[in-house]
Amino acid sequence: MTDPSAPTFRLGPFTVDTLGKRLLLGTTRLEADAPQVDVLACLAGAFPAIVAKDDLIDRVWGGRFVTDAALHKSISTLRRILREHGDGTEWIETRHR
Repeated sequence: MTDPSAPTFRLGPFTVDTLGKRLLLGTTRLEADAPQVDVLACLAGAFPAIVAKDDLIDRVWGGRFVTDAALHKSISTLRRILREHGDGTEWIETRHR
């Protein structure tokens, strides 16, 4: 992984463009939306530390009210995109308390 604090960084075979809010595989733009790109950048930037749910919501959604269901859907969709377009590697791990 390259420097996740850079505007564009590599995560395995993927390129994460934090300014353009895009997730790329080569030159192909994947279907991740802007909050999903922000979630990935937030998690990658904190690696290997764990990002608490409230911290993730604050960093990505700016403290706006976000339901647990919306957060889980965003992360599960992001996991699916990474798994389907990558080599099957699980890039996001959930740690329960």
